[in-house]
Amino acid sequence: MSKKITFSIIGLVIIILGVVTWNNLSTKPEDSFVEKRIITFAEGSLTAPCYPITKVITDVWNKYLPNIISTPELDPGRLVDNLKNIEEGKFDFRWTMSNLAFYSYNGLKIEDFKGNSMKSLRTLGSFWNQELHLIVSTDSLINDITDFKGQKVKVVVPSEKAWMAITAKELFGMHGISPDLVEITSVPLSEIAGSLKAKDADIAVLAISIKSTQSKILKKAEGLRFLSLSQEIIKKTTEKLPYYVEGSIPKNTYPNQTNDVSGIIIKGTIVCREDMDSDLVYALTKTMFDHIDEIKEATPLVKDMFLEAAVTGLAIPLHPGAAKYYTEMGLTP
Repeated sequence: MSKKITFSIIGLVIIILGVVTWNNLSTKPEDSFVEKRIITFAEGSLTAPCYPITKVITDVWNKYLPNIISTPELDPGRLVDNLKNIEEGKFDFRWTMSNLAFYSYNGLKIEDFKGNSMKSLRTLGSFWNQELHLIVSTDSLINDITDFKGQKVKVVVPSEKAWMAITAKELFGMHGISPDLVEITSVPLSEIAGSLKAKDADIAVLAISIKSTQSKILKKAEGLRFLSLSQEIIKKTTEKLPYYVEGSIPKNTYPNQTNDVSGIIIKGTIVCREDMDSDLVYALTKTMFDHIDEIKEATPLVKDMFLEAAVTGLAIPLHPGAAKYYTEMGLTP
């Protein structure tokens, strides 16, 4: 082989090596191939109150975590089946209320949960509020739940949230009223006001976010009055039942409601399985709070969502990945 050809080959090799080296040095991490991890976040329906939160959170995960693909997945049906789907790995995440997380984790209260505890469930934290509403008609003589002592109480709860029957009995129990004296009926939320005005019920007990579309139904209703809980009962309830936290309905939230209504809040919590990768859960939790302003901007339901509140009202153990993030942020789970 001539020297000329040899030098040409050597030169070509040097050029190729130089190009490869330059490409390796100039390639940005985001340009590299990244294996995508699919994250499923279950939702009951497109009209579910928490669907807007799910949508914005999954959007934020997709935007800022290049190895994530996450979208809401519809999972209609009974609560017990929904949580079972998380436990069995059909979906990765789902919203539930803190009290329902507690019942499912411990196998209590709800018939299908009794003796069927879901000990593999974990939470990412508490993120949005459903304020407890205690409602009577404006002409009712009742000013406090203690006024019901010693008598049968007709309570109405929304049929969309039949589990509120448990909440009602817990609350009356805190006031020393036996569950046997609490008679529960359920009607659609839109018929709650009519039921009270018709005297079919003495009081309505329900938990909804005052920033949700559901609250608009009550805002349009007339002839309603909202009862506060005493500080003694609030303290007693939140100390005994970890899934309730103190909260209030600010004055003028509803027509003719001129004072703040003191009470308790049930927290919206994201549940997942214990065996989910801790580094992944850490990244997802951190990303939510790194971009909390973007999440708040998207839906009024989480306007009150902030870091410190995420570790309040926890009813089941935090996932280790989430716990690591909160600890790094100086919070004690």
